[in-house]
Amino acid sequence: MSVNEVLESLHQERLLLEQGTTEFALIKRLQTYPHHLFTEDCLQDSLRMFQTHFILFHALYLLRDTMRETENKDVEISVQRIQIVELPSRKGEPLTSDLVHEDKLRQYYLDISNLNETGKEDVEQLLDGFWKAMGHGAHYTEEEIQHAFAHFSLDENTTFTEVKRRYRSMMLSVHPDKGGNRTDAQMTEAAYRQLKAYFKARA
Repeated sequence: MSVNEVLESLHQERLLLEQGTTEFALIKRLQTYPHHLFTEDCLQDSLRMFQTHFILFHALYLLRDTMRETENKDVEISVQRIQIVELPSRKGEPLTSDLVHEDKLRQYYLDISNLNETGKEDVEQLLDGFWKAMGHGAHYTEEEIQHAFAHFSLDENTTFTEVKRRYRSMMLSVHPDKGGNRTDAQMTEAAYRQLKAYFKARA
């Protein structure tokens, strides 16, 4: 599998990307016909999960750059939301002013050495850092909170009691010990921790 193959498949899944999807759902789609890009065990351990995630995000950032340049489109890229959206036009400003903008995530994922030089122990450290960032003092953007609500099919009018109920119900099916997989469980856990911090801040 090459990055070009992933890019070609992303173009073929244009409708899905325009509707919006999650990383997990997109990986599952790319595992099936006619793509067959990722193996069935690509999410079974931390290193393979990281490699799958990195390759997909590498291709997504390449796609975003191309779409910004040729179609005046943008791509929202996060674990919980991947979607093609309109790129806001700015009167009197050349579009290239947006194209040259470099953010840290883009730099990270477009540097293929970050994939080649990351081993299992490095991934475990990254995961440890991820869970620490999920602590009570973490800051979440409004968009991340909205996506967290959407993950549980809820909105801001709900209560934390309902969030907790949905979380426990979903974990019964997505947890690896219950026949689910680590990526889906981590996404559910992350969404729950985000909302827990959100409701705590409002108390």
